[in-house]
Amino acid sequence: MDSKITDFGTRTQSVGRSAARVSPQNGGIYAKYSPRTGVFKGWSGNIGVTYQAATPVSNPDAGDTYSATGVFLRTTREWDQRVPSLTLVNLGVRYTFQSQTKSRFRHTLGGNVSNLFDRFYLSPNRQVGDGRTITATYTLSH
Repeated sequence: MDSKITDFGTRTQSVGRSAARVSPQNGGIYAKYSPRTGVFKGWSGNIGVTYQAATPVSNPDAGDTYSATGVFLRTTREWDQRVPSLTLVNLGVRYTFQSQTKSRFRHTLGGNVSNLFDRFYLSPNRQVGDGRTITATYTLSH
């Protein structure tokens, strides 16, 4: 999605510029492997990769100066400031097993690592993104 301003009222210089905090390109891919038989039965692993292109952070008229009658005078090009592009990798593993005591309960132990490579990045709202985060989970299901 490459959003462009098509009408910005009297701020005519903004037409054709990118919208603030809307990434022009982004996407992700996710893969999971979960063997149904063999020595790794009950285990699963997943990996996810997300990408976000360099993203404008300021309004499309930021830094523009207009006269009292609406005539464009000059710009500081503040509207062209962008946070850099980023690629993040997330990883997870799970192990699910049935209780040995003829119980109907299933237990799942899991672990996730977000931002696996501990990349420093800024989000489109100019805030520092989360560093590497490791979480563990336990789920009891019936």
